[in-house]
Amino acid sequence: MNGLGRRVAITGYGVVAPCGLDKESFWSGLLGPGLAGVDRATVIESWDSTPYYSSPKEARRADLSEQFAIAAATEAMEQAGDLGLDPARIGTIFATAIAGPFAFLKTYLLQVEFGSMGLFFTAYSLGAIAVRLGLGWLPDRAGPKRVLAPFLALLGLGLAGIGLAGGDVTFGLVGALCGMGHGMTNPILNGLVITRARPAERGAAIALYTAVFDAGALLGGPLFGAISRDVGYAQMFVSAGAVVAVGGLVFAVWDRGR
Repeated sequence: MNGLGRRVAITGYGVVAPCGLDKESFWSGLLGPGLAGVDRATVIESWDSTPYYSSPKEARRADLSEQFAIAAATEAMEQAGDLGLDPARIGTIFATAIAGPFAFLKTYLLQVEFGSMGLFFTAYSLGAIAVRLGLGWLPDRAGPKRVLAPFLALLGLGLAGIGLAGGDVTFGLVGALCGMGHGMTNPILNGLVITRARPAERGAAIALYTAVFDAGALLGGPLFGAISRDVGYAQMFVSAGAVVAVGGLVFAVWDRGR
């Protein structure tokens, strides 16, 4: 290593493996006699994913790789401790800003002479993937609160940019900005829900966050629909960006000192 490259602090870790379903049992399994009668691949016996989801139905919708990842991440976040952020205060703002305006995106594109749903969401997906792959380490290194603010700003800038874009290039750019903001904000909020809840209440906490998120999405449709009726779709998207900016500012003041 010689001190080169990035320095990383490991604040928590979790394990799901055939020889142990948490870090203590995994270590005991490594030191034990080993697994007998298995080839290169094996299965995890008696696996129960329901404690990590808000309902059994939601757990069944997830494949095994996602279930294992969620379980290991939950253990790691629990070991890392409280990260100092209340996701319930920002979840409604995030959902309102995302779900509401996007419901009207296709209608808006029918009125302008550029862009397409395919262009926007391709750029959106690429932006989200780039952030998660290239900057996934950033919340651990800089702190989730410091990372959340600028990526909320990117999301707000992208939403406002939808109404200000004048061609395919700028429309694709604002799609990428929205994807970058969403790509970092969403996993931070989901991780904080797991971290702040006590283990026995984790399922209820996830269900509450999901309900808060859905409430924001439900609020966003009528709210931005009314705005678009009065001032037009372009101004509605600018208003959505302003909602994110104002909501992020209110949250920063409200959560100051935590």
